[in-house]
Amino acid sequence: MLSDTLALNRFYQQQKPVTLSDIRRHLMLIARQYNKRIPDHIYRLGEEKTFEGIITLSQLFTEGLKQITDEYLDIKDNVVHVKACKQNEWQLLLTLMPPLLLVSRKICQEHSTGNEDIVYLEKYIAPNVNYTAIPSPDIPQIFDLRKRNHGLHDMHIHLNGSIETDITWQDLLANSESIAPNILKATKEKKVQEQFDDILGFLCEPKDFFQLLKCARIIRNYLYIIVLENNNQSSIDKLLRDIRMGEQEFQHEIIYFAKHPMRLLVGNKGNDMQLESLLYCKIFDFLSLNPGCDLVANLFLYYLLILGVANRMLVQQTQCNGFEEFQKYTMNGVRWFSEKQYMRRFLQLSGNNLNNIRIIEGKFSPKSSIRENEEIVGNIRQGVEDLNELQISQNIPKSILILTAHFIKEPDRTKDALIRHKILRRQIMQKAKILGTWHHLKSPNSRMVLAIDAAASELDTPPEVFAPAYHYLRKEGFKHFSYHAGEDFFHILSGMRAVYEAINFLGMTHGDRIGHATACGLSIHIWRQNIGPKLLIRKGEWMDDLIFAAYIINKYQEPQLLKLLPIITIMVSNYSQEIYNQNYSLSEHIRAWQVRKDAPEHIYWNKRDKELSDKYKLYMEYHKQEIVERYDKIIEIDSCEPFGEEGLEVLQKLVLRYMHEKEIVIEMLPTSNVLISHHHDFSTYHFSNWLKWQKDGYPMPAIILGTDDPGIFATNIYNEYCNIFCHLVYHDKMNSYDALKALEQIDYNSRIYAFKENFEEE
Repeated sequence: MLSDTLALNRFYQQQKPVTLSDIRRHLMLIARQYNKRIPDHIYRLGEEKTFEGIITLSQLFTEGLKQITDEYLDIKDNVVHVKACKQNEWQLLLTLMPPLLLVSRKICQEHSTGNEDIVYLEKYIAPNVNYTAIPSPDIPQIFDLRKRNHGLHDMHIHLNGSIETDITWQDLLANSESIAPNILKATKEKKVQEQFDDILGFLCEPKDFFQLLKCARIIRNYLYIIVLENNNQSSIDKLLRDIRMGEQEFQHEIIYFAKHPMRLLVGNKGNDMQLESLLYCKIFDFLSLNPGCDLVANLFLYYLLILGVANRMLVQQTQCNGFEEFQKYTMNGVRWFSEKQYMRRFLQLSGNNLNNIRIIEGKFSPKSSIRENEEIVGNIRQGVEDLNELQISQNIPKSILILTAHFIKEPDRTKDALIRHKILRRQIMQKAKILGTWHHLKSPNSRMVLAIDAAASELDTPPEVFAPAYHYLRKEGFKHFSYHAGEDFFHILSGMRAVYEAINFLGMTHGDRIGHATACGLSIHIWRQNIGPKLLIRKGEWMDDLIFAAYIINKYQEPQLLKLLPIITIMVSNYSQEIYNQNYSLSEHIRAWQVRKDAPEHIYWNKRDKELSDKYKLYMEYHKQEIVERYDKIIEIDSCEPFGEEGLEVLQKLVLRYMHEKEIVIEMLPTSNVLISHHHDFSTYHFSNWLKWQKDGYPMPAIILGTDDPGIFATNIYNEYCNIFCHLVYHDKMNSYDALKALEQIDYNSRIYAFKENFEEE
């Protein structure tokens, strides 16, 4: 319902109300967008079933939302919980609808609002909506695991992209004028403009988004006047026109009230998210008593449709697969205002009882000067210290923050004749030297930064570009390193190669970590179903994939794949001739590939050394612009040949074996992986493959858990543990004892492999 752009168009552009018949028609059309192969008569049965008992527009909220809450939510001791058997579905439902609306509906079902508003706020709403509106399942095993360890360990979280929709929504309404310039600036980026075009659709211009926010603020105030003050003096048509024009219909001082209108009812009690919940509950009660009030039903629907637009800009949608879609959420600026301060992030992540997190490993992007790094880390540090003060006051063990500085992968926009990614290499090294100098200063802020990482799109920058900086920073005293790899790829073999290259080229050693590594667990069959029997890929990348495969097959003398080496050798030879105009041997290509970790600038500085020059001859050719142009030529290949699905799975297991031997840890990010990767839902989540392969005797690396970008994925670390538990128990039919053992192993790994150094666990 919150995705109904046809209804929003009618409200906003035409200033006309909608009917229940309109909504039924629109929702059937929305359902068809997900699968147009299903005939309409099937969808019409679904429509009929969905709208059973709903005969008025107001019943969309009193009965329709109740259907959803009855299916997904329970309430116990005034706390709303997700039904454990529905947790994986619920996690994906949050992409369509932020949780506060449904949590409020569940509260209102159990307790009508009455007249004691402050009591209602404190007794029923506050336990569910304090620092976060995201409910959790009531799973005793996970509750006990959290209690035993004084919180769980979030081992991979980007501190930007962490604030949830229901918090950001309040900021958007109260501060739209302040937020507008930053979003308008962001829309100059092509990817962000694509997102606005996709989400806004008929609105076309980003400026309309801010107009929608102003409309939402006015609508909310009208709802207060009508529902709370029983002031109903105008027709819906005139109200919609006035809302669009920003004019005042009631001559009422509340219309342009900047703060949440429920402040007029409860004074300084509660936060804005709690007040929003109270308003929802008041509206639900009003519509239950006045089922024929199309005025309030239309206004509330209009308001929620605008909230739906904001949510689609804040939370990655299930149809937005791939890292490029995810990047749009990180770039669009909609969270900018909400994330100016860090304390509210840590409060939200810690949960309403402040006990979710024991260790949080937060990632931030390092700046170009020591002063700027001191400033950003100082702000982060202040945020966690404020959290710790609250925890101490409530006798809750303090959460421990560890920071990781992550470099940003970027496309090679300014091509150089002799060196790939020349400018980015220079920028990374400059920041690395700043970090190295700052690390030696051992200031209170620099001592918090214990690890180095590189993030953003793998399709933009390969691991080799970061190799010199990683080796330099290890010499400068940094002991912990991670790298995002195997998350997104053109060919699944490219993802496996990225994992290997990150470990080998960056000099990773025991206890270092790879973020995601999805390519090493994703079902080959599902991947091929998604991308089809053929795929497009750059010629040079595919040749590199074949070179890597030949190397790993030789390294482990894998019997099932050794027979493919002659075929691979011929394929590499053909591509070599096409790209390099010379038929280099497979062994020469492997040697040239393995030295990509060396800085090309240093090779050119020493090119008079004939021995050095001969060693790096093919590697230097690889960097030349004329070679790059042929390397980047797009070709079509069979998605599984010459390996077949079984052969590609064997390669996955070999890379995992390599990680096991090097004691490299995988940072697993469940909801992020499901929404970005080739999964359609949690039913195919690749952790099951890793558990199965381990049970079958294949060596597996240690696995730990994180949230990635909890705001963009509408999650937290407690719910991620629950997502894994529920996937294992309800989909894989694993008994709860074994599922808990798998999570206890993850929890143990998190404590062992945490990037801790300058603190003692209390």
